[in-house]
Amino acid sequence: TISKKSLFAFTSQRLHSGITLMMKFYGWLFLIAGLAFMAAPDLIMDIVNGLAVWLPCSHPISGQERSLWLALTGSMMATISYLAFVLAREPGNISGWTALILCKSASTALFIIFAVVNANIIFLVGAAIDGPIALHLWWIRKQSK
Repeated sequence: TISKKSLFAFTSQRLHSGITLMMKFYGWLFLIAGLAFMAAPDLIMDIVNGLAVWLPCSHPISGQERSLWLALTGSMMATISYLAFVLAREPGNISGWTALILCKSASTALFIIFAVVNANIIFLVGAAIDGPIALHLWWIRKQSK
């Protein structure tokens, strides 16, 4: 028969492996997305602005704000990619979880604010991407405790 202690150890090890795998996935996802913003900024902006044409109450992003937006996005993606890889190794790192979830939650809130302030629904696309990621990261953190 299997003891409760060995069953708990097996379950805990499986959970840890799943968290490690998921955080490596997010690390690579954030890294690739950040590199795309840096390597192909015009293509990324063309995609965003192409979506803006199709969304009601939306308009393209243009001018100098493009460079600032892409630079900030690239630096954020580098940081959260690093955090995800750290959390893959150290799922008990509370500061790492807090920083990563704060970053995705803040970007979600800011995208919503920008949509309202700029009367431009295109920003809600960012919120629709980052919001579920923030919730999923929060759920993974809960599982890691």
